[in-house]
Amino acid sequence: MGPFLHIFLDSETNKHSVLYLRGDGNYGMVQPKAE
Repeated sequence: MGPFLHIFLDSETNKHSVLYLRGDGNYGMVQPKAE
């Protein structure tokens, strides 16, 4: 199985975020900085 990566539009901020599976089995999320 390849790397898990999910790009989505956050309905609260109307900006894209990335959800990914980390090497330790937990999930991480990358979000744009708040303005």
